[in-house]
Amino acid sequence: MRRLADEPPSVCSHCVAVFYTGLDGYSCYRIPSIIHTSRGTLLAFAERRATSCGDDGDHALVLKRSVDGGSNWGPTIVVRQGEPPCDGCPAAISNPNPVEVALADGSMAVVRLPFASLEVACTQPPCCLLC
Repeated sequence: MRRLADEPPSVCSHCVAVFYTGLDGYSCYRIPSIIHTSRGTLLAFAERRATSCGDDGDHALVLKRSVDGGSNWGPTIVVRQGEPPCDGCPAAISNPNPVEVALADGSMAVVRLPFASLEVACTQPPCCLLC
């Protein structure tokens, strides 16, 4: 099992940290979720928070993949970067909830990623409550 230099010590001998403070130079990762696809791939999602673990600030939804049952994980991939909906509003994007959906004919499955976002076209209250 490969351990990265900045990876925190594991809480157990067979554990692998997927998201942790300082990974890729970012302050915080929150709201992790993981899905085991029908092809056997593990997909781990989380909110990446740039400057703090607070709800305000620069957020992105990120993904890491494992094809060996979680022993090793690929690089962090940005799935969606949060965009500030107005001046002074946070670029919050949150709560990744991956789900695998099989097509009706059974030919393949796709992973859908519902999430919450403050990204709206409106720049004034009431649509942008944090403006």
